[in-house]
Amino acid sequence: MATVNEARLFPPEVQPYFPAKTLSSVSSGITIPFEINALNSLNDIKEIHVSVTRQTNYNSLFKNNSYPLGIYVFTATQTILTNKEFTIPASILNVSQLNFNEYYKVQVRFSKVTGGAGKTGTTLSQWLLDEANMAEFSEWSSVGLMRFIAEPNISMIGNIQGDTNVMIAGNTTAYELETHYLDMSGRYTKTGTTTVLNRVFNNADDNEYLSTWKIEVKDMEDTVLIDSGIQRVNIRGSKMNEILYNIPFYFQNNITYQVVLSITTSNLYE
Repeated sequence: MATVNEARLFPPEVQPYFPAKTLSSVSSGITIPFEINALNSLNDIKEIHVSVTRQTNYNSLFKNNSYPLGIYVFTATQTILTNKEFTIPASILNVSQLNFNEYYKVQVRFSKVTGGAGKTGTTLSQWLLDEANMAEFSEWSSVGLMRFIAEPNISMIGNIQGDTNVMIAGNTTAYELETHYLDMSGRYTKTGTTTVLNRVFNNADDNEYLSTWKIEVKDMEDTVLIDSGIQRVNIRGSKMNEILYNIPFYFQNNITYQVVLSITTSNLYE
């Protein structure tokens, strides 16, 4: 019979809803933030276990032949414990389980023993199910929900000089206004395709929509001169996805300003 260590680790803490991640970012791995209970000693946390499950069919997001129990094991490095986040490598993901418009359940636990990191297949499963090892694992964290979305595209139009009036984010040459005032309009869209681990997704299949927007005018020292405040776009199920704002600010001649647009989508992507 296994002996249970009385000083058992308290489980990690994860947020109930993670901000949505763009599907394109998955090619670089999936970063999971967590918190550590103050009653835990960092020296006792040797490894970290993570499970990510697709809610609609309960299948793991990890490759089944390598991780049959749906658990991946990290070494709890000082960097991970200090930053309180780790990144699941893209190489272990089962891309067939990736999809838009679905939630994925994330759970994390700590281990006081080493030996799981680097193992795969039956060897890993046996190690995870060994009673002596299990006695040194914390309980699983509560469930955190994660969702993957298409890369948002915001097309903005303003009364600037030129044939199209289209304003491009991050422009390196300042636009010239037609008047001393700026009227802006825009729309949140999902266009084109996203390729992740050789699988192609149609961005138009994503049902994500705009939730809030904010426009600020700043000088070149980042001092805020005007702030629209947070504007809610879609209320009571509406999915207008539009931005309209007549900026109540007098733009002076021969002065360069910054116009900053911030958005939040329905699943908290910013």
